[in-house]
Amino acid sequence: GYLTSFTEVDGDINNEIQNLSEVLIENNSAGNRNIINLADPINNQDAATKAYVDLLQQQLDLLNEINLDAGFYGVLTDIEGNIYKTIKIGDQVWMAENLKTTKYNDGTNIATIISSLWDNINDPFYCWFNINYVNKEPYGAFYNFYAACEPNICPSGWHVPSKSEFATLTNYLISNGYNYDGTTSDNKIAKSMADPTDWDTFIFPGSIGNTDYPDVQNSSKFSAYPAGIRSGNTTNFVFQGEYAMFWTTDASVTYPTDAYLFQLSNNNPWSSDVTGDQNHGASIRCVRD
Repeated sequence: GYLTSFTEVDGDINNEIQNLSEVLIENNSAGNRNIINLADPINNQDAATKAYVDLLQQQLDLLNEINLDAGFYGVLTDIEGNIYKTIKIGDQVWMAENLKTTKYNDGTNIATIISSLWDNINDPFYCWFNINYVNKEPYGAFYNFYAACEPNICPSGWHVPSKSEFATLTNYLISNGYNYDGTTSDNKIAKSMADPTDWDTFIFPGSIGNTDYPDVQNSSKFSAYPAGIRSGNTTNFVFQGEYAMFWTTDASVTYPTDAYLFQLSNNNPWSSDVTGDQNHGASIRCVRD
């Protein structure tokens, strides 16, 4: 699973984890009694259990940071218990999977419209691919721009990226040799950002849809998946296999009903910024605050 690389960290940390049981000293043993209040402990067994859990969480958080620094996937859990791989790229930490929550991080539900049009509603919505929960994996959920702009759409401590934050990601990958041909100028990073799964084939050299340069494929571990979009003015899901499209928080100045998305396509070796109707359903990748 996601934690396999944790065994490669400093031995002192491993020793601390092995000795976590010492927190549950004999006098504070739960003694097979029920835990009554872990969040605000009063009884000894509750306090001992909370101390154990808190210390364990601290160690896991530290291990996760070391894991990311070593270039391995980390983990993130949202309000619903969905678990995501994360990856550190430069100074940023990104989700390496599409957001799939149906709740804001305060526990309230995100509205959904199953079959009717999203066009001109101007409220936040989500849906599943083909309006079917079984497609939660690997597509994640489709959100409109209004949902992407909600400040608590991402797990606590994370947010939907701006156009400039995607530019920071792009520039880092270019300047650090993630172009398919190893150059450090021009934008040829698409292959290094794309999971190899389910992309339509294409013959253009260095494109995601071409099987050339296999060592470069998803070398950044960003793991973009070609989920396509849901069209806001129809009930159609389009461009599956062709495009990965992620909302930014930037509305278009030129076209008031549009907003910017970060896009990868099967037929190009580069990433691009595009605009789309704010009522389209597209993917979200959160970045850490």
